[in-house]
Parts: sequence; C-alpha cells; structure tokens
Amino acid sequence: MMAARGQTLDEHVDLMLECWEKRRKRYVHSIRRLLPSVEVGLERQQVEDLMRSLIILHDVGKASRIYQRYISGEERLEGFRHELVSAHYTYESLLPLDGELTEIDALTVMMHHEPTHDSEHKAGELSELAKRPDSQVTDPRELVAL
Repeated sequence: MMAARGQTLDEHVDLMLECWEKRRKRYVHSIRRLLPSVEVGLERQQVEDLMRSLIILHDVGKASRIYQRYISGEERLEGFRHELVSAHYTYESLLPLDGELTEIDALTVMMHHEPTHDSEHKAGELSELAKRPDSQVTDPRELVAL
C-alpha cells in the first residue's frame, strides 16, 4: 500500500508518528487547553493517544483502490480527495470511542492539508519552507501538519 511514489503508507505513518514524538510536548498542553472550549476535557495521556490515532488515520483514504491505481499510474484523480475519505473513515472508526469528540477528530483529519500557522503555505508545500534562506528547518521531515 503506497502513500506516495517511493513511500509506503506504513512508512509515511511511521514518519509522521516520529515527527509527532519530537513535538508532542509542545502541543499536548495547548490541545488540552483548547478542548474545554468545545466542552471536552481530556487528560494528557488521552490527548497523546488521540493524536497518535489521528496520525495513524490521517491518510487512510490513500489505501482506497482509486488512489492506489493513481499512484501506480493506472488512473487519474478527478475530484478524489483522500483526506475526505480519511475523515469519513476516522469518524466511523472513532465514533464508538470518542462520542462528541468524533466530529472534531474527523475535521482534524479532513483539514490536514489546509493552511498551517504560516498562512503563506499549505501543508503540501511545507517542504518548501526548509528551502527558504531564513528557515531554521534543515530537514522537511521536521515539519508536520496535523
């Protein structure tokens, strides 16, 4: 199962989990602070478990037959958005576990290619940030959009 040409879905997820591990301390507190605004309270470990689940599920839409045919060069993607398929699967998979949080889970997955905190760039263009002369990033894998 391929995520992109030259990278399996498992390799991609492992890389994203590795990126999360490097940043989780920076973000878990902020996520916990924001959740009460939607009337949800989670402990630190629950947030970490949720984020790992969302990272694992964020590109599951790439496992679809149409996407795999696209990666192999057999088909064109016309209107297919893997993040929408991933969001639907996330919603259906996590509904029994997360209840009211499931909609936020699905939206998080659905929006993972939308603009990041650097409003000039989309998630798909993050590797370009590493090439900027003023960038502190030396390896594009250090960047992750969740």
